[in-house]
Amino acid sequence: FSKTLMNAMENGEIVSASGGAGKRIDCRRCFFLFTSNAKETEIIAALEQRNAYASQDRVDAICQRIYNRSGLSRPLIDRIMHFIPFRPLPPTIMAEVTTLGVCAVAAEYDLEIVRIEPSIISEILNSVDESVTSARQVKYRASRMLGSVFAQYVRLGSSGKIRIIDEPNIACLPALENSVLAGDYSNGLSTIKEK
Repeated sequence: FSKTLMNAMENGEIVSASGGAGKRIDCRRCFFLFTSNAKETEIIAALEQRNAYASQDRVDAICQRIYNRSGLSRPLIDRIMHFIPFRPLPPTIMAEVTTLGVCAVAAEYDLEIVRIEPSIISEILNSVDESVTSARQVKYRASRMLGSVFAQYVRLGSSGKIRIIDEPNIACLPALENSVLAGDYSNGLSTIKEK
């Protein structure tokens, strides 16, 4: 595989061995994107330690050095033009993603959230493995934590706009009149509040 890929990158073609004669695929106008989480922690630490995110040349040099030391194919690594490191999302963005995930789960029950307690967002985020955090995983955790609460609320014949409280237990209550959706970014948490 490595030789085929190197040929495509260097000579602009892939030669297939099928049918004996070999079929040529023109790759001269292609570009290749590779994704990997190999050495992710080491790369992020090196980039942050050297404050290198602002310089593409420094990012490329650090990533290339780390990947070459790791035993990956040096000729392949040397042909990669640019490296784009994926940085962990800051807590405020993760809180916003979580809030949107909760809203999406509520919408599956035909409910619209106009307020949610920040502690509920924190609890969902704390239950997610930080090393593999994704929007899908956050929504899954929100569904597991709140799905039965939403189902019970709907089963009682309630619907429409709601607020979610956590005292003494997590529960749905009807939204107060004239509620609108608005962001509240205090204390590093994105929540929805009533105005």
